[in-house]
Amino acid sequence: MLEGHSNLTLIDGDGKELERVNFTLLVNMEFIHTFEVEAWQEGDLGLRLQLDGQELTPVPISNVQVRVDDGANSQATLLGLSVLSVFIAGIILFIANSRKNNQFSFDEEE
Repeated sequence: MLEGHSNLTLIDGDGKELERVNFTLLVNMEFIHTFEVEAWQEGDLGLRLQLDGQELTPVPISNVQVRVDDGANSQATLLGLSVLSVFIAGIILFIANSRKNNQFSFDEEE
């Protein structure tokens, strides 16, 4: 491989340039870059890479699917834990109050 300046372009399915990275490589040097893409539709995004104006290379990623929102499940779990915590705190207060009352009656018997 020869030394030189190159550019790598990420293009979406509509032909729009999403990101361009310019880099310089020296002999025996590697270049790693991660593209971040936010999907606005389901299915194949048609992403392609282009290096130095050469022919487009498809990006092998699976189809985009709708993300399942686990917010409702986590809220229900949080509500259940809150109710359980209040219930346990009530039992502890009841036991503490009962012991306190038993202690007063023990003192009266002496």
